[in-house]
Amino acid sequence: MKTVTLCFFLLANIAQAKSTIVNIGYVIHGPPFHLAEKGKLIGGIVFDISKNIAQKAGLVPVFTQLPTKRTDEMLVKGSIQMLCFHNPKWSYHPDKLLWGPEVLKRKEFFIISNNTPDLKSYDDLKSRFIGTHLGYHYSPMLTKLFDTGIASRINKQKTSSLYKLLQMQRVYTLIDNEYSFYHRVRTGDAEGLKLSSLIDKEYSLHCAFSKHNITLTNLLLKATEMMIEDSSFIHLLNKYTQKE
Repeated sequence: MKTVTLCFFLLANIAQAKSTIVNIGYVIHGPPFHLAEKGKLIGGIVFDISKNIAQKAGLVPVFTQLPTKRTDEMLVKGSIQMLCFHNPKWSYHPDKLLWGPEVLKRKEFFIISNNTPDLKSYDDLKSRFIGTHLGYHYSPMLTKLFDTGIASRINKQKTSSLYKLLQMQRVYTLIDNEYSFYHRVRTGDAEGLKLSSLIDKEYSLHCAFSKHNITLTNLLLKATEMMIEDSSFIHLLNKYTQKE
């Protein structure tokens, strides 16, 4: 019954929306999340999710790249209507935005060489060098290992540099999310590597919406809910979690 009601709502409002443009913001993080060409977003996970939500709502998406620290400001002002792959805990003004349901849960795995025994607990990390992103905050459990000197952190700014360190055996493991890992498997940049069983942390990713132009926001919210109900997001993400 809920799905029928949502469909009726969307059909009624899409008829009004027609070719209405919706401004969608993004912060570039590179593939597989963002694929850009000549400064224009043309693909990637965030592009696919955002575009399909807008189209489901009967809207025409226009993408605008934003500086990291201005995403919330632009949403609050209504300069952009939606930004996907956000989290209330990262927001400067979470109460001033509307939050959609969880689109996906991203996990950060310990990645190891194919010749390394599987990692199953933090005890397996004792006296090990671990490849980490410069300035990034990891789980309390891992942070404690670093702070006490039980494990050592080797920082790099670029994810590609971490993979090179692991392939050169300069670190025992590195931490990266599964989407990034499988992207590198497909491009050949993760040769000889695998995901271990140990996950450092996982977190929900949502779409955040502006409270300005609430009609557009409601269309986008309802479209998001429908895509969760019909498993559209799962189908969209499948191609990013396959090795081939």
